Amino acid sequence: MKSSRLRLLVFAAAVLVGGLATASASAAPWWGQWGQNPQHQGSVNATGQSLDNLLADVVYDPFAAKEMKSQDGDLLIHYQTPLVDGNNVYMEYKSGNYSNITNWETQSWGEQKLSWVSGQLVSQWSFLSDWDPVPYSKLPDGPAWEPVFHAVVTDDAVYVPGAGGTIFKLNKATGTGARINPFTLVDSGTFVAGALSADNAGNVYYNVVKLNMQNPWGTDVLGAWLVKVTPVRRDDLRHQPHAVRHRPHRLPDRGQSRPDAEVAGVAA
Repeated sequence: MKSSRLRLLVFAAAVLVGGLATASASAAPWWGQWGQNPQHQGSVNATGQSLDNLLADVVYDPFAAKEMKSQDGDLLIHYQTPLVDGNNVYMEYKSGNYSNITNWETQSWGEQKLSWVSGQLVSQWSFLSDWDPVPYSKLPDGPAWEPVFHAVVTDDAVYVPGAGGTIFKLNKATGTGARINPFTLVDSGTFVAGALSADNAGNVYYNVVKLNMQNPWGTDVLGAWLVKVTPVRRDDLRHQPHAVRHRPHRLPDRGQSRPDAEVAGVAA
């Protein structure tokens, strides 16, 4: 790889992202932002343009050359898929410091919004998260590829992973928002693991794992959860009593503005 930075290359004015799919009338589950099914057969009802012209060049990983050097020429990293929402593109970015693959947590991850303006893909805002990946492992039971930082876009917000099993709900226009915490604390040994996903109703789902940080990959996990965050507005609560009745954890008051969402269920 000749470039020292990994770039998001946009070759067509109408960007089509692999993994986005349209809902069907069948009873099969719809995986709109996660490949549609285990075979990744998701598609969109549109014809892409031929890859003839480079329209945008956006750097999202400035450490690509160092990462490849420390991995014997391989790039063992899971990256977010660019998320297209009308005229806008949401994509992860990396900053901080990189020394070697075994200490990937020294990097920082965030989400940025880019929009087409006068034929140019222009940055609108960036949000730096406090998310950390699970630690590197030399054991076969642990990760040797850098874990993915992956946001999800719904009709009214952008959700991104945060520290300690939390996520952030961001305003699409400003990139500002608040933390959603289904737990009582922000624990450094608890991690958002894998990509966030959403359904047609705007519910957000993600996995959380709690590790024994003294021996994270040689001992059993201390806890694992599937978290569901339901967007419930106060004036809608009377129509969705389940969002309150089955909510096992109340969002903590940490002096932040309360997000317009409730944690509807946490299952071990």
